[in-house]
Amino acid sequence: LMILKSDDGKVLQVKKDGAYCFYAPDIFKRIAIGMVNGGEPGIQFADLVEAANANKHIYELHTCNPCGEQNLPAQIGKDGIEYRGICNLTTIHCAHPDFFDENGMYQFEKMEEVADLSTEFMDDVTTVSHFPIPAQNSTARRERRNGGGFAGVAEFIARYEVEFGSDESNKLVSELYDHFAKACIKASEKLAHERGVYEIWSGSTFSEKGLRVRNSCMVNQQPTGTMAQLCGTSWGPEPFNGIVFSRKVRDSWVSFTAPGFEEAMKKANAWPSTEEEIKALLDKIRKNGKRVTGLSEIPEQVQKIFKINTEIDPYDYINHLAAIQKSNAGFPECFNALSNTCMIKGDMSYEYAGEAAMLGYKLGVKSITFYPDGTRLSQPVEAQDKKLEELSMLEKFLPTF
Repeated sequence: LMILKSDDGKVLQVKKDGAYCFYAPDIFKRIAIGMVNGGEPGIQFADLVEAANANKHIYELHTCNPCGEQNLPAQIGKDGIEYRGICNLTTIHCAHPDFFDENGMYQFEKMEEVADLSTEFMDDVTTVSHFPIPAQNSTARRERRNGGGFAGVAEFIARYEVEFGSDESNKLVSELYDHFAKACIKASEKLAHERGVYEIWSGSTFSEKGLRVRNSCMVNQQPTGTMAQLCGTSWGPEPFNGIVFSRKVRDSWVSFTAPGFEEAMKKANAWPSTEEEIKALLDKIRKNGKRVTGLSEIPEQVQKIFKINTEIDPYDYINHLAAIQKSNAGFPECFNALSNTCMIKGDMSYEYAGEAAMLGYKLGVKSITFYPDGTRLSQPVEAQDKKLEELSMLEKFLPTF
């Protein structure tokens, strides 16, 4: 972050190279205050993004999609052609039961087979798709940008019975993403052999390294909220949003637990034996802010594994993101960025949030978003379930048998 001061050292607006600039620490302070007050704005570090731009010989990555995981060109390139980037994403349920053997060990080769297929699938999507802006059609085919990512990272960690954000957890996710990146690069190399390298490959950092690939990017991490719900797993790289939550299934509200929680409880011989006891336990978790921490019915080891997002310290969360971002199989340009939301308590100081964001910068995390729980009237993931009176109001609409 460039520090701009006037000659007398005062914090003033200054003019530099013909443009009006501001004192960088003051701007950063305002960003940090906005983060803890209402989750806006998020922050992205342009120098980290550009350092991993495979096509810097043609353009800079000036923009990104709304979620922040796919940095894109949006200008006239050095070749005189207009570039308007688009997203092309896929999601793999990394904690799917088929990826684990009978002893609970992860079978990376099975995940890699799916990664190979998804890489080819995205390349096919680029070939057959037509976009509303002509420059998008040209850009998509010239750079063939892919964005493969995961849903279910928190479930993956929990199935190894380690704590989210711990050193053991970070080693696990680093290994997971490194295998994924290697598989995607290998698949793109195979496609390049069959179909040719992407159009602006010559002069790219891939070409400088002698790596012939079909796609200028292979990996990023999208939020996967809807996809994760369809798959019955946790969202993207995030911690669990809650251990108990409700969904409306046809005409009634049904309670669900976080993936892997029931199995962990049964393994610890702590899962209730009757429907009434199960309902009582779930209600107790719900009234505890969807947390299991501090509940006598939950074994300490299960409490440790199933912490939710508001219980994860920002520093631990940032280290988790860094473990993912650096896992690029030795090719930083293959991995774009990570969409993420660091859930924080509403009383967190802006200084702490700012320090955590700078830690992310130092560790190579390209973008960071903080969201203080409960600072908006409506939010996608609530800390508390619906009020009991709201549920009782709905009961009169339920069919009776």
